[in-house]
Amino acid sequence: MKKKLVFILDSDKFHRDKMKRILENNSDIEIREFESSLLMLHVMKNFIPDIIVMELQIPVVNGLSVLQYIRSHEESAATPVIICTNDYSTESRNIVDGLGHNGIHYQPIHDNDFKHSIENILNNYDTIKRHNQQFLSDLNKQPQRVMSVDDEMAIRLIFRNIVTHKLQLDFVDFNNPLTALEYLQSPIVEHIDLIIVDMKMPEMDGVSFLKKVREFEHCKHIKVIACTAENDITTIQEFLKLGIVDFLAKPFDNEVALKKITNALYC
Repeated sequence: MKKKLVFILDSDKFHRDKMKRILENNSDIEIREFESSLLMLHVMKNFIPDIIVMELQIPVVNGLSVLQYIRSHEESAATPVIICTNDYSTESRNIVDGLGHNGIHYQPIHDNDFKHSIENILNNYDTIKRHNQQFLSDLNKQPQRVMSVDDEMAIRLIFRNIVTHKLQLDFVDFNNPLTALEYLQSPIVEHIDLIIVDMKMPEMDGVSFLKKVREFEHCKHIKVIACTAENDITTIQEFLKLGIVDFLAKPFDNEVALKKITNALYC
């Protein structure tokens, strides 16, 4: 039987060494280790591993972004992935579950549990890949779509870049909240999963816009991030009453915006 190629991605050498030690006596696998997610992704342009074991907290490009990349490319989409991590947060776990994994172990990992996870994948490899393919097929039947409503073109372009290039999702934007409302009321409108709305706009403020949105039965489920350059407690309280999921303060860091959008979509 041909050996399975296993990539281990972890910036902590102690963790990489421990995982290699647990697996090194398995004659059915070949191991390559990476401390840099960028290097692993570069290698994956030419070689797709059979199994990936990865940490979430990686410098520069974090593990959640790596997992999103893996799942969004046809060649690697169904690759079995095991998560070994120090990140105990519920939001990260929800995102990982939403993207799909084949086991999660929290550091310090237990030798036997980790070994059994790898052996289970090796023994049921074809079945697990088919399961991953079916999971992603069900997930992608209706692509997620993000709407931005902001009178500043530069802000909308930032969100467009994040959503279409980094997350590879559908995106629609409006500089006028009234036009956005007309779009949402259209009987042929495609679904919207997340709205990022500016709190202060000339034609209609964000609170009034969101109140109108919530009047539409088919829009009650839509998640909302409020984007603002002001710290107006009264307005923030109004938004909270309308069920927003997060705030994004202007000016914002693009990586912060990416994390908040990702969390809103997958949590």
